[in-house]
Amino acid sequence: MGVRPFYIVLSHMNIVSQIIRKHSKNPILGTILFAFFLWVAALVFRTIKGLDDFDVFFHAGKRMSSGEDIYGLPYFNHLKFYYSPLFALLLSPWANYPILWVKTCWFFLNYACLLRCVFILKQYTDWNFKESPYLLIFILICSGKIVLHNFLANQLTIFVLWTLLESFHLYKKGKSVWAIIVFCVGLNFKILSIVVLPFYFLMKDMRYKFLFVLVTLVLLMIPAFWLSWNYNLFLLERWWAGINPADKFHVVQISEQGFLDISSLVTRYLSSAKIVNEQAINIGSLSFKAIFVLTNGLRIVLLYVTIMVMKNLKHPLPYVHIDLAKIAAFVALIPVLLPHQRDYSFLLDIPMLLILLLLIYSLKNRWLNLFLIVFVGVSGLLSWSFWAGKGFVELFYSYRLITIGTLGLFLLYLYVINKIQKNNILISA
Repeated sequence: MGVRPFYIVLSHMNIVSQIIRKHSKNPILGTILFAFFLWVAALVFRTIKGLDDFDVFFHAGKRMSSGEDIYGLPYFNHLKFYYSPLFALLLSPWANYPILWVKTCWFFLNYACLLRCVFILKQYTDWNFKESPYLLIFILICSGKIVLHNFLANQLTIFVLWTLLESFHLYKKGKSVWAIIVFCVGLNFKILSIVVLPFYFLMKDMRYKFLFVLVTLVLLMIPAFWLSWNYNLFLLERWWAGINPADKFHVVQISEQGFLDISSLVTRYLSSAKIVNEQAINIGSLSFKAIFVLTNGLRIVLLYVTIMVMKNLKHPLPYVHIDLAKIAAFVALIPVLLPHQRDYSFLLDIPMLLILLLLIYSLKNRWLNLFLIVFVGVSGLLSWSFWAGKGFVELFYSYRLITIGTLGLFLLYLYVINKIQKNNILISA
């Protein structure tokens, strides 16, 4: 059973060697590709062993096969299942296979989705890294830690990012129906994608809005064809009870350490509530009602400002397709706005970071370069435990520096886009 992944990796490396030979004339790119794919080959063995989030998914699929409440006790390894009945239904047939094999398949599905995301980003940006290969090295270093954490946690974030970028690509190709289906599948599996909806509403495509509602409802009802109607409705009710954003559990986040969204940031600094396994900071001691109002107020303000900036973005941008720049802003908001987000969720900020890097490069402004480096540093993207030490890296989690740095990068992104937009208006005038 343990030999099977070895042959999969050998086959994968044969394909990789062909890719590297294609880029042999570019020694820098060839070296980077070779090192990257060697890392992936080693990573697969680390990913399929031990307990991680995929074990929770797998356990939910098993429980569904037995007609149990997949959202209720007993939880697998004390971890609750927060994903849709449809996602659990798709996993249930795999429950009879060895989990090592299933995890291997899941790894390569995620890996394929990640490569596809890279190709889509390449298609809508001008990656002329021959002029400055340091840009490529910088973005690889910044994304390496988050990509690693996604694979080791066996999470769903890579798949969600793929659904968002693939649906965007299909939409731009005029395939609206397929775009909606792919988008809604990602939204159904994990509610994260709901933050990106304003991008499509800005397009003023009424057909998209109508089909979005229709496809969403169909995906919610599909499990009833294999389960019973009553069992599916029961699971939907239990699922909503677990993800209801108005629930105190999702606003004052104290049940687990290490959450990194804006709700966790507010709770950490302005609430007297004790977070599990974290020392209190207690700069403020606001009531639950005040925390609720402040957290949701910040969410609304950030979303509103983003909508306004993207709505007014009408002139072309250097190095990047204007619509990719728009959707990347909403994708980057996901790990900031929605509750219970961990470090792997910040993979959704990488498209924004890539575009920000290209835009700042085009402006040749040293102050913007300085702000970029400072916010990247504060976000912890460059802080790996093997060189900085585990205690130092933990500071980024404990004091929510990752959240603060990411917010800084996001606001810098809005500022740079607005600045370029104003410059283009002045030039056209």
